[in-house]
Amino acid sequence: MKKSWLLLIGLVFITCNNSEEQKVIPLEVTKTKDTTLIVKAEVIKKEILIFKVQIAALRQPNESFANLENLAIYQENGFTKYRLGSFETYKEARKYRNRILKTYKDAFVQALKNEVPVSILEAIAD
Repeated sequence: MKKSWLLLIGLVFITCNNSEEQKVIPLEVTKTKDTTLIVKAEVIKKEILIFKVQIAALRQPNESFANLENLAIYQENGFTKYRLGSFETYKEARKYRNRILKTYKDAFVQALKNEVPVSILEAIAD
């Protein structure tokens, strides 16, 4: 009987503690001024000039070129253009073109400034 009373008193004590309302203390809200710092910077874009040897320009893609080493494929003016190599000078590109001329009879050197085709005369003048 003594144990029953202790159990009953314990349950009443636990029940009373759970029924208490918890007080919610609101956090202090502070408003800050929204600031935007505009920084102007001058971007200097370095122009990259390279030479490649173009071996074909086709209206439809050709899978037979896909396995060529150092092949770059470009989509320009409705054509798929296939170019080989990447040379720093026109002389190097021309030498490579002469080596592959038997296989690709219409191959020619194409100058690219920032991946955009430019005329050889403009490229050489720079």
